[in-house]
Amino acid sequence: ISCWLLIRQDQSTGYTASSISPYTRNQHSSGDVNSTLSNNLGFGGHQSPEEGADTPVWLANGGAGAETTGRYFENRRKVSCGFSKDRNTMERLFKACEAYG
Repeated sequence: ISCWLLIRQDQSTGYTASSISPYTRNQHSSGDVNSTLSNNLGFGGHQSPEEGADTPVWLANGGAGAETTGRYFENRRKVSCGFSKDRNTMERLFKACEAYG
């Protein structure tokens, strides 16, 4: 969802991530943390909170986030966001998120 929101924000404002300077803006996976929410949703999660926080903390402390903008990261690696490839799914997801207010 976060990678989709990055794309959606750029579309709605007319700004691209690279045009917002001097700040960088990246999105990241928060991992697959074992939590009450993940357990209630039926997938449990296999990471500790510390493992799930690794990539966000790494980006915030310099990581690739210091020199890269407009990208999506998982496990300290820049990856392609699967949601960004399907416009219909992106629009449905955005509408579902908007419904939550």
